[in-house]
Amino acid sequence: MSYSSDNLEEKQKALKRDWGFTDHDLKGLSMDRRSMLAVPILATRGQEAVGVVYLDSDRRDLFEADAVQVAILTACGGISNYVSRRYEK
Repeated sequence: MSYSSDNLEEKQKALKRDWGFTDHDLKGLSMDRRSMLAVPILATRGQEAVGVVYLDSDRRDLFEADAVQVAILTACGGISNYVSRRYEK
């Protein structure tokens, strides 16, 4: 996700509307973030999320390039494999 506006109020409205943030959630955020990406870490059995890798940046569109997305998803796949081997029985 990249913000198309530098307007703080618009960012907060989008986070509430699109991502379910509460006013309390917004108080803990740094509003200088321009891009963010969240990737669920799934259990090997089923589609249960056992964690989330969250990345953000002050650079707009940082996570938009295909090569960047592939690198991040590959790394998250490795994390998922490790978590599955380490914690699932």
